[in-house]
Amino acid sequence: MDVVSSLPGVRVPFEQLVEACREEGVLSLVDGAQGIGMVDLSHLGKVDPDFFVSNCHKWLHVPRGCAVFYVPLRNQHLIRSSVPTSHGFVPLPVPGEKPRFNPLPPSKKSAFVNMFEFIGTLDNSPYLCIKDSIQWRKEVLGGEERIIPALTELARAGGKTVAEILGTRVLDNEEQTMTRCAMVNVALPLAVQPAEGRELDADLSELPLIPKEDIGVVTNWMLEKLVYEYNTFVALFVYSGQWWARLSAQVYLGMEDFDWVGRTLREVCDRVAKGEYKSKA
Repeated sequence: MDVVSSLPGVRVPFEQLVEACREEGVLSLVDGAQGIGMVDLSHLGKVDPDFFVSNCHKWLHVPRGCAVFYVPLRNQHLIRSSVPTSHGFVPLPVPGEKPRFNPLPPSKKSAFVNMFEFIGTLDNSPYLCIKDSIQWRKEVLGGEERIIPALTELARAGGKTVAEILGTRVLDNEEQTMTRCAMVNVALPLAVQPAEGRELDADLSELPLIPKEDIGVVTNWMLEKLVYEYNTFVALFVYSGQWWARLSAQVYLGMEDFDWVGRTLREVCDRVAKGEYKSKA
């Protein structure tokens, strides 16, 4: 299960799902790729998933190749090794065989730590940046208790602004738990023509209709125009017969950025409605 899913980018109630897994005797693995630096995870020990993974380059402002793997002591015997393995690999004991030779200095650390601690060909500099990143976020940005609520507020307000520009809506529930993160999904004013014999949803009836067979062409055309003509990237996807844009708040963005992307998406959608994408096909 996710902390925040990728497409659509919505907050997942992983805390309740972990509890449900525990009650059913099922191991839980939480994918927090969209987690650290965006969602409050200070309660992770209380939630107590069986496994939790997250990376730091997306929201903690450190280089790529830096991740966190959390495994409670009770489950560390289930984890065999990192990939690729190195000197610290601890094989399962085999009667009659000598222990595997390890050229590293003797260590009193657990087998779990030794297996993950040293990978000879890995660049360790991203890991070394974490401490400075956390310090910068605390001293310059006010700390996680200020950053995370601010990002959530900006995403919600920005998503509302973009939806107003496009004349559409934000993907959320009544409790607004789906937008309790720094991502927001806004519907685009483009609908997929329903298959023969199926009716179009009433709320899509006024939108330009794109043939189903053109979904891939239209999506790729919009992505290409956004990158090469507007110098930006927006994750696009089709859900429930309509195109959507996933937008993210960040510490270096403001409402003016959401206003800009809203007007940009409006312009690109108007070009699609006029059939400009057909020249690509």
